[in-house]
Amino acid sequence: MLTTPLIAIIETSRGSAAPLNVPRIVCLVLIHAGVFVASVSDVTLNRIGCFVAFANVVVTARYKTEWSAASRAAIAARRKAAAADAGGGRTDAAEARDEQAAVRELVEATLPAAALALLPAMAYFEGGVLLNCWRTMDAAAYARLGVVAVLGAWTSSTGYMVIGRLSALTHQILGQFKMCCLLFGSYAFLGADLNGRQLSGASLTMAAVLLYTRATIKQRAAPPPKAKRREEDAPLLADDDDRGAGLSPARIRRASSLRRSKPFVA
Repeated sequence: MLTTPLIAIIETSRGSAAPLNVPRIVCLVLIHAGVFVASVSDVTLNRIGCFVAFANVVVTARYKTEWSAASRAAIAARRKAAAADAGGGRTDAAEARDEQAAVRELVEATLPAAALALLPAMAYFEGGVLLNCWRTMDAAAYARLGVVAVLGAWTSSTGYMVIGRLSALTHQILGQFKMCCLLFGSYAFLGADLNGRQLSGASLTMAAVLLYTRATIKQRAAPPPKAKRREEDAPLLADDDDRGAGLSPARIRRASSLRRSKPFVA
């Protein structure tokens, strides 16, 4: 729950995402309230767990925002190279293909190294289990483990694609939406023992995610605010087609100040 506001703060401070307006902030609060209600019964607190959780919040927010920044840089570099080759006039479909290719290349270059980096930790924490599996040589268990590994790698790659093409905050909200879908799926198809409070929290989260999506689309479709002209930059005389043609009070004050500041030369 703490990862989402930290990601929003990092992206907003960097200027890498659109500023959060009031409807989006309200939706984020509702999303977190629903997640809290849906998962509060599954949480137990202790000192070591809190330390690991807070460390995970910082690490997760950091790597997601850094991945998003690296993906945007790769997309911009690929678009620049493609525009130079094509000589301008590229279509939206071509730019979308550039986005997919840039993020896919980044995933292919990063994901194998990340998987290899987990091998020492896996050998340290799961060495006994792996040795026992090697001795028993359960072919069915290894086949299931291979399927899970492939699905996990595919899930990670698609998650990185979402972060790269959209934002880290969007990926985080989709993860909370996925958690609620898993809760409803386990309740409907697997007979999970969920109470009404958990189901209502999951329903609130899913509804808030839909409202957040609507608010985001509405904010993107809104025209950018027009920059206000400074009085110093306004012309002294108004055009004939302006409302109230002639001299405005602001322009009269400016003309008077200019006249006082400049000596009269005959």
